[in-house]
Amino acid sequence: MLQNLNEVNDRHQVQGDNRDFVELNYYTMKQLEKKYGSSFYILNMKKLRDNYQKIYHAFKSKYKNFVIGYSYKTNYLPILCKELSVLGAHAEVVSRLEYDLAIKIGVEPEKIILMDH
Repeated sequence: MLQNLNEVNDRHQVQGDNRDFVELNYYTMKQLEKKYGSSFYILNMKKLRDNYQKIYHAFKSKYKNFVIGYSYKTNYLPILCKELSVLGAHAEVVSRLEYDLAIKIGVEPEKIILMDH
């Protein structure tokens, strides 16, 4: 699994806000396709964390008690679900497969919301 796009092409690195970014252009995408095949995900984990914190603080400013739940049906990539769990999100699951995934990645059973479909 690719953890850092810089592995693919250091020549397309650009600076911004004291962080390194990789420009996703045709060349970079072709390099990723060559390495991983034509189907792959690119997740911006920093953006995910930032967005989660924005949502969390927006709700916290208005409500005393609330729960942020992530629907595994949306996208149940383990790395994504695990990161959301670490951030504090509950797992919203509708199937045994999703429930088992939540348990496997370490979600506490009391933080699993079982939805009836």
